[in-house]
Amino acid sequence: MSVAKDFCKSAEFEKMVEENSHHRYPHLFGGQVTGSKKRRREEMADFDSSKMDNAANDAAVELETLREKHPDGVKAIEDWVKKWVSSAGYKRLGKILADRWD
Repeated sequence: MSVAKDFCKSAEFEKMVEENSHHRYPHLFGGQVTGSKKRRREEMADFDSSKMDNAANDAAVELETLREKHPDGVKAIEDWVKKWVSSAGYKRLGKILADRWD
């Protein structure tokens, strides 16, 4: 068994999880979820993935149109995303592309 698996089964790991989980998951430990986390949960209840799927399909069609008009530009962005997505993450890259990175 690996060292990581052994550690995850240890009493030390269980204690660490018990001591820290209430910060990230207060609703599981009798705490209240308040503020922005509560609002996000309420928003997620109304979440409709089909709307996002439709928007993604529209974005894919638009990207193909852009590729026809500006093949070198689209290729450059694709290469940039491929280079950085594994280390920076797609959400951060999206913010950079949308000019919302602070």
